[in-house]
Amino acid sequence: MHRKQFKQDFIPIVDMLRGKVIHIDFPGAYPNVPASTQPPPLDKDPLEQSQRSRIPPPLTSQDFLPDLIEEAARRDGKEWKQREVPKPLHVVQPEGVSFKMDGHVLEWQKWKMHIGTSSLCPGDSHPLIQGPHT
Repeated sequence: MHRKQFKQDFIPIVDMLRGKVIHIDFPGAYPNVPASTQPPPLDKDPLEQSQRSRIPPPLTSQDFLPDLIEEAARRDGKEWKQREVPKPLHVVQPEGVSFKMDGHVLEWQKWKMHIGTSSLCPGDSHPLIQGPHT
């Protein structure tokens, strides 16, 4: 079973200096809660403020490897066929690229992004975006 498939339905707010969780935030669900950059009120119940119920983890296996998918399909009496390899995609830019990369910083059309990964999810990219800047 793929162990990273379930995303938490809450966000712990941690005071890194004290090493303590100071709040648990339950992001609201669209369209009930308007988007805001304001911090959540700390004196109210965060789950109640989110205007949604808890999101349960999946109860079935979430396999992504072809042999495990095929095994699960056989177990369920279904047929599974791996998709065919797509045709190649050729990207040609005779005048060169229109972005600039400096270490982990990507600049493109007045936008600046820091591209990095997390040790918790090494396959995920977490861009920090600033812009447009002049």
